[in-house]
Amino acid sequence: MTRVSVFGLLVASAAAMALALVGPASAGGMTRSAARGKATPMEPLFAWTRETCAIYPVQNVRIEQQPQHGTASIATVNVKLPASFGVCAGTNVDMPWVVYQSAGTFSGADHFTVSWVSHATVLENTSRYQFYDVAVTVR
Repeated sequence: MTRVSVFGLLVASAAAMALALVGPASAGGMTRSAARGKATPMEPLFAWTRETCAIYPVQNVRIEQQPQHGTASIATVNVKLPASFGVCAGTNVDMPWVVYQSAGTFSGADHFTVSWVSHATVLENTSRYQFYDVAVTVR
């Protein structure tokens, strides 16, 4: 059984939702946009198995530093897997997401830090903490 660790992004519009993969998770930073005053899913953290389409939530997801002008939290979001998941495409899955919501009518720049324990791979038999600084532009 091969587990593939991915870090993804939910793209929401009035008509549709899609999951876009951005590759293996590692320490670093990312930039995201959020609508003013609305809870906006920022990133899911999960691993999946190609053979069975099973989803494994990443362990110990935490908000290490809260944003100054809003809140970041962990919530379960149901997503339909896109075509890039091959035989698993179209499967609905529940997974933990980092969700950001700005305070009141705030608009502008904000940021927070999230951490999680990465899944060990075949070449790596120990788990380790990963950190991401998330810069949010609120419009």
